[in-house]
Amino acid sequence: DTASILLATSGTEGEPRVVMLSRRNLLSSAAASRQRLGLLPGDRWLLCLPLFHISGLSIPLRCAEAGAAVVLHKGFDAGAVCRDIDSHKVTHLSLVPTMLYGLLAECPDFRPPDSLRVVLVGGGALEEKLAQQALEAGWPICPSYGMTETASQIATLYPPPKSWKTGLVGKPLEHLEVSIGSDSGRIKVRGSGVMLGYA
Repeated sequence: DTASILLATSGTEGEPRVVMLSRRNLLSSAAASRQRLGLLPGDRWLLCLPLFHISGLSIPLRCAEAGAAVVLHKGFDAGAVCRDIDSHKVTHLSLVPTMLYGLLAECPDFRPPDSLRVVLVGGGALEEKLAQQALEAGWPICPSYGMTETASQIATLYPPPKSWKTGLVGKPLEHLEVSIGSDSGRIKVRGSGVMLGYA
């Protein structure tokens, strides 16, 4: 395999590093995500995340692999997101916890339509109170854990839960194996979605 794309990590554990991802990494991640989330031809994924991070870039790749469409926003605007969820019959949405908080705060009377089946929430710690507030307001949140080094998702809790506890992110996607070191507590991941290495 050769690198198809170079992406910087978010640098949560120090300086950002440049990750080399192959075509195989990207396609296997997209296919596994489609299988987990039930992404179908004709579905619509609203994209309001930056395209220079794996969380944003992975959305058009998933949609292309599945035959779904992307509703592209230039940045995050809570009111515009709520309007387009309705007007474009959006089926999938990806958010970080801060965005979810913004939607609940700025659009308190908005009830997501039945067409919205999945709201992936990742990229940071999700507070239990925020998750429960979103679930009670009808948002089909699916907490997720992933990394640039794994071409996005590692594990996702799907279908959306009725209640949620801190730390629950569901089972690993089919293309990855995950283990947790008994002494170190470090998460180890292997499979076709894992990067070629750092540049």
